[in-house]
Parts: sequence; structure tokens; C-alpha cells
Amino acid sequence: SESKVQFNHVLSIYPGNEWASDYLKKVMLTSSPYLKISGAYNSDTQPFSNLGGGLEAGIYKSNLLSPKISLLYQNYDSSGMKRNSYATTLSNKIFFSDIGTDLNLGAGIVQPLGDTGLNWTASIEITKRLFKNMNFSVSAERKNYQYTLSNFHRAILHNDVSACLSYS
Repeated sequence: SESKVQFNHVLSIYPGNEWASDYLKKVMLTSSPYLKISGAYNSDTQPFSNLGGGLEAGIYKSNLLSPKISLLYQNYDSSGMKRNSYATTLSNKIFFSDIGTDLNLGAGIVQPLGDTGLNWTASIEITKRLFKNMNFSVSAERKNYQYTLSNFHRAILHNDVSACLSYS
């Protein structure tokens, strides 16, 4: 990226410049590909338990291209009745740095518990930086819901719309 080139140029002229070195490390870290592996076990009183795992990989290429892919597998058990669920999502985050806004778009497929077919999922989130530590975001998402026993018999997909004001 352009910032890597510029920081390397500064460091070629001023090799001991800690500020440039620190920012180059931050740029390298932010733009490095990543792989995240997750796992979880949940149990509650329905009786209902699930064991699952996921993989997520992504990379920052530019303000317009920051793709991510995620794969999720979950195994559910209710009194000996077992079901599996699979999901794949592909998303891209676009950074509009000049106006302090990010756009995150996602789409995927899911094979829910109570269904043998595939269903689609989608998401959109817009985040606007209001001040240094304050953001406002709005999002809409069609997603799979599988946290009740009724999911063993039919797929439940629902739409969520939300707005959030955050301070960090």
C-alpha cells in the first residue's frame, strides 16, 4: 500500500525514526492476512446443547477491498436427537476514510437444523465516526435462528434491524 511505501521511504532516510517505525508496524499488522479459529459448547435447560466450531479468514487489501470468509459448523443435541448446521459467509468492508464512514456488506448460505435445504443470509452495516471515540451505526441482517427446540423441526430465519451509538 501507499502508506507502507511512504513509511519505508522515511525509514530509509531516518533509520532511527521510532514514530515511522511504530506506524509501519501498525500498518503491517492491520493489512496482514489473518485466520481465526473458534469453538464453543453451550448447554441449557430446554434440554438443549450444542458443540460447534468456526474458521474465519480475512485480509485488508485497500479501502475498497477488505474481504472476509467465515465457515461455521454446529452440532446440536436434544435428549439424544442430533442435528447439524452449516453456514458460510463472505463479506467485504469498505472504508470511506475521507468522510469517516465504513460499509460492511455480507452474504452467505446456511443449512439450518430443521431443514435439508439451503437458505440465504445477508447483512449490511454502515458505521459513521461522529467524534474521536464515538460512532453511530445502523445495520440490517437476515440470519438463521437456532436456539430453541422448535428449530429441530423447521428452519427459522429472521430479519434484524438495529441502530447503535457507541463510545470507546
